[in-house]
Amino acid sequence: MTNFIHLPYGTQNPYDGEYKYERDPYIPIAGEKVILNYATDRGILGQRSWVELRIGDEKTRIIRSECRRNVPEGPLWYAKFQAPKAGTKVTYRFGFGRGFKTAEYSDWYEFTAKEWTSIEDKFKVTNEILSFKAEHSTKTKKERIKAIKALTDGKNYFDMTFIIQRKPGENFYGLGEHYDSLVLQNEDYFAFVYDQWKVQKKKGYAPVPFIFSDKGFGLFFDTGYVTKYTLSEDKLIVSVFSGDLPIQHLDLHYWEKDNPIELIKEMYKVSQPTLPPKWAFGPWLSANQWNSQKKMEEVLQKVTDLNLPSTVAVIEAWSDEQSFYIFNGAQYEPVDGDEALSLKDFIFNDPWPDPKKMVDDYEKRGIKMVLWQIPVLNSPENISKQHENDKKYVKDEKLIAFNKDGSPYQIPKGKWFEHSNVVDFFKDESKRWWQSKRKYLFDEIGIAGLKTDGGEHLWGRDTLVNDNESAAKTRNLYPEVYFQAAKELVGDDGLLFSRAGYSRSPKSTIFWVGDEDSNFEAMHDNFIAGLNVSISGNPFWGWDIAGFSGELPSKELYLTALWNSIFVPIFQLHSEDPQDPVPSAERTPWNMAEVYDDPGIINIYRRVVSLRMSLLPYIYKEASYSAQNGVPLTTPIFGMDNSSQLCYYFGRDMIVFPNLSEEKTDINIELPEGGWINLWTGKKVEGKEKLTYTMDKLPQVFVRENAAVEVSVDESTDLFSPRWGLEENGVIFFAPKERKSQFQNYRNGKVKLIGYIANSSSDDIIDINWEKI
Repeated sequence: MTNFIHLPYGTQNPYDGEYKYERDPYIPIAGEKVILNYATDRGILGQRSWVELRIGDEKTRIIRSECRRNVPEGPLWYAKFQAPKAGTKVTYRFGFGRGFKTAEYSDWYEFTAKEWTSIEDKFKVTNEILSFKAEHSTKTKKERIKAIKALTDGKNYFDMTFIIQRKPGENFYGLGEHYDSLVLQNEDYFAFVYDQWKVQKKKGYAPVPFIFSDKGFGLFFDTGYVTKYTLSEDKLIVSVFSGDLPIQHLDLHYWEKDNPIELIKEMYKVSQPTLPPKWAFGPWLSANQWNSQKKMEEVLQKVTDLNLPSTVAVIEAWSDEQSFYIFNGAQYEPVDGDEALSLKDFIFNDPWPDPKKMVDDYEKRGIKMVLWQIPVLNSPENISKQHENDKKYVKDEKLIAFNKDGSPYQIPKGKWFEHSNVVDFFKDESKRWWQSKRKYLFDEIGIAGLKTDGGEHLWGRDTLVNDNESAAKTRNLYPEVYFQAAKELVGDDGLLFSRAGYSRSPKSTIFWVGDEDSNFEAMHDNFIAGLNVSISGNPFWGWDIAGFSGELPSKELYLTALWNSIFVPIFQLHSEDPQDPVPSAERTPWNMAEVYDDPGIINIYRRVVSLRMSLLPYIYKEASYSAQNGVPLTTPIFGMDNSSQLCYYFGRDMIVFPNLSEEKTDINIELPEGGWINLWTGKKVEGKEKLTYTMDKLPQVFVRENAAVEVSVDESTDLFSPRWGLEENGVIFFAPKERKSQFQNYRNGKVKLIGYIANSSSDDIIDINWEKI
């Protein structure tokens, strides 16, 4: 028997041409050519294939198919014809054999031809929101929007296109995570949640359909459908792709403001980022190869003996890799799929003989424990009884994604976690089931958060969630409901650390900007991605310092990345598992020191994380301000002549020029108006002046003159002295002591030390005169 392979709508993937079995275009337009691509799983000499086609009420006709080439699944065929007038229903099926009498046939497929029509009169304006409803007839017009069109079959509306005027010299920004540049180029960009393994460029795990300009114009498309943004010299074209599903409703936020910051604030009102706990802003420790309690005990011993302040440890390789809620090696009596295990049900063994003791030991040192998580049910060959029970239950109760034909959806072959089922977090029942299985980790073991990986797993228009909602509409929204369920589990005092995301994800989680190589180019790309995320509604991002993948970073890259990352919202070391314990892939300072036979690396790392801990009160205060007021913690400097060098505000009172080049380079910079003090030299410079600096090892950091920067210091008053506490007990006024009278009102019970800047120093940072109060 012949199997026919035909995916009329493909996988709805705008980046990938790997599927060659789709209808092209998948929404045929009246009068235009239609190509039907398909494969048969066998080819026999003398046999052929064809298409039986019915157009409206016409008689069935035969179209011969051409064999394009062989693919692993078998011969790849195609046939072409012209789409009929709009509103006409077309049905077709494929035949294969030597003749019609002995042929085998596929199932029937169908579509309705569409045509473009103007729909400006279908949008109603309420305040700054344009709302589409098919029954509207309002003749709405916005000056910048020159045309709005949609595909229609005469009854419903499908894909939409918005043609926007672009002013001369207008630069556009936003769209969430992309790695290519801050200023959007005259190219195509998609808001499509996508898992791109390294070298991401325009492909983002966490896109946002928010675009804005330096002329005070901004748009946010409040939809889960894939959107496309095409920039040219005089216009912006935005396309909304519905996957051949009728669009019933669409909200478009249309903003005209005085400057880009006001537009960003509007997006922050939508994303509503949640301030993470204070400890989230300290140094994080992580390595994928930490797969045992013994290794975690060694890590704790290292940071203690070497006095390397840390606040978070992440364990990725902890679970059974089936359920993702049971520690590897644990013994227990399986329960029904709707029941939850508790701590007393387990007998723990190697490699995790006593996870609660491990968590408690880390907690005593002030380090919170975060566990890796994925929103799937794996499909291993040797399935455990518990996992078998769980999978049966979620299938029977329909708590996972399903296919249109009623079978359980599985992640396609070749994708991450292929063949796994995906939890349907759009359903409250699914969310409660998933939370119940993991509750003991928090209530009884003391886990403080989850690294919620994944979220890019809904492939194909005929993948259904939430009682028959198509992935064409919900793929981008899936990370939001996944993180919402996880955030409810970890609680207000815990946190999530995620890679995927969309418009409202920051309400639940902080982010890292994806997996990248260990080289200077990747570091540059990561900083761009982080800033793009920041101006699109998410202020709290980090990256895998010095890179996640490939060979160990060079010593120069490692040290440069450390200094740069003091001035990034989240400070996290991480690395992949090389599948070989020798040499270690850890980006920990002790491993780097051993590899390069240089103990000085540990000393520099200690200075870096100590300065980070010293500045933590300032960082946390500015993070709080960011969440409350909608100003990114890392805000690019718009309107200044720094086009050749990445730069950003870090909070309201610091400006950072990260060192992103492998070579020592001279950079030309311009600071905003006012006085600024170089953090390393103490030298004062004036804004609006053209300045030249040599970038070598350290980033260039400037603090606003007269700023008050809250710090944590010990009796030594050395900002490079290791501190493990999170408390604020000092403040540095970036002004000489002679101006002391300006700061007499800065008094609170926490501050014990006040510092005033003195002369420049050769010790990596300004000299400070301290006095006790």
